[in-house]
Amino acid sequence: MRDKTHTDHVENWARHVKETPRSEWIKEIKPLVDSQVIMANRFYARLAKEKGGAEKIMKIRGISPEVRPEGIIKEKTIRTGKVSEMRKRYGK
Repeated sequence: MRDKTHTDHVENWARHVKETPRSEWIKEIKPLVDSQVIMANRFYARLAKEKGGAEKIMKIRGISPEVRPEGIIKEKTIRTGKVSEMRKRYGK
C-alpha cells in the first residue's frame, strides 16, 4: 500500500485539474505524455527487430494473425505516431 504522501499528491492534482482550465494544466502534463509515447515507440521498434517480435506485438495488441497478411507487422502499424506529428494534430 502506498503512503499518505502519494494519496495527498493525487488529491492535490485532482483538485488542481478541477479548478484550473484545461488549456493550462494540459501544458503541465504534455511533456510526460509525450515522453511516454516516445518510449512506447522505441520499445515497439526494438521488439519488432527481435526474433518473433512481430508475433509478440500482435499478441500484446490483440491482433489476430489471420487479420494481418502473412502475419507481418510493418513499422507503420507499430508506431503510434511521432510527437511532432501529434503536436501538429492536437496543438502544442
